[in-house]
Amino acid sequence: RDWSEDTYAPHGKACINTLLPFRVAAAFPVDADGGLVGMQVSLYQTRNGKTCEAAVKITSYAHMPELTRALAAGMTLVVSYWRSDNMLWLDGNGPDSTGLCSQDNGKCGADARLFNFSIERLD
Repeated sequence: RDWSEDTYAPHGKACINTLLPFRVAAAFPVDADGGLVGMQVSLYQTRNGKTCEAAVKITSYAHMPELTRALAAGMTLVVSYWRSDNMLWLDGNGPDSTGLCSQDNGKCGADARLFNFSIERLD
């Protein structure tokens, strides 16, 4: 909901064309004591020799201490690829009417390829 149709959409005019492969990076920066101070997800796509980035960053979340403890305890990456005719709760217009989707089309691509996963410490 933080991106416009010009940023993230299934067409060639968008920075991230969801019909083509793109890279995803998730970061969880911490303070000197190891406490989580934010979360950032960045999407990257290179087309015609130019790389475009779309990023969203959360730095004020009331439950950072609880999330810090959960991350410290260990988590498992889970990826799900599915469709539903009832997804407007996730990507619909929302109560503020700023979301991109006003109706569900219930379509998914024939497949999804997920590869080159890595976990790195960023210092």
